Formats: sequence, C-alpha cells, structure tokens
Amino acid sequence: MNKSSVVRMDCKKFPLSRWLLGVTAIAITILAIWGISSWALKQGNRVEVLQASLAPWPEEFSIGMGTETRYDDFYSIMVGTSTVADPSADEDHCLIVVIETPARGSCAPELIDAVVTFTVTPSSPSALREKFPDGATLSIRFDGNEVTVSHDIK
Repeated sequence: MNKSSVVRMDCKKFPLSRWLLGVTAIAITILAIWGISSWALKQGNRVEVLQASLAPWPEEFSIGMGTETRYDDFYSIMVGTSTVADPSADEDHCLIVVIETPARGSCAPELIDAVVTFTVTPSSPSALREKFPDGATLSIRFDGNEVTVSHDIK
C-alpha cells in the first residue's frame, strides 16, 4: 500500500476528537454498568416466577379496570393482575395480592413495576410460614409481562 492512500488521524493535531472518544467510552461504560446493575437487582433473591392460572379471578377482588388474570397461588396467597384498558389512565398495569382481607394492590405506569411488599407474620397463611420464617420480607412484582416473587434477605 502506498503512503498517499493511507489516511491517518493524528490526535495531537485534533485534540477535540481525542476528547470526544474519551467521553464516548465513558458514556458507554456507564450505560453498560447501569444496565447490568438494573438487571441484577431485578433478579436478586428471586424466589419464583408465577404462572397464569386457568382459575377465574374472584369477583369480590376485581378492580374492574381491564383484563384480569389470576396466577397460581403462592403458598396460599392469591395473586392477580389487571391490565388497564383505558389509554388515558395514568396506570398501565395493576397487581392484586390477597393475603388476608382486605386485599393489597399496586398500579403503575408502563415503565415501572407494580409491587406489593409484605412481612411474614404469625397471622400469615401456614403454608407461607412453613417456607419463610416470621419477619421475612417478600415482594411480589408485576412488570406488565410476568409476576415474580423475591425474598429480601437481611
């Protein structure tokens, strides 16, 4: 190859290009760390991914906002979700958890998970207490696609 056909950029003559290269590398590194951290936090201490059930959602716990889905019970805890049919609503998806009455719930906009967090107590269902000790904190999370349960270890 002859010297005239090779284009070479000398960073000493173009300090701005070196600066842009450095800023770009830092930005890519920060985004990669943030993405991996977000994913790891979502996965951390995951106990189970709940599966949709064929059982109907009980009418007395209906929030009447859209399509409701019941999930397999989690150690005697009833879990359901609702996707909001109204596009003008602030919330996009809801999570309903029935440990004891009244039921607990959480609704969230599209990019945020709906979460119900609770502590296992002596009044919790016996099936739950056999699996988790009193004082254990559990979070049930609905991201609009799947329902997961995580155990917050202290």
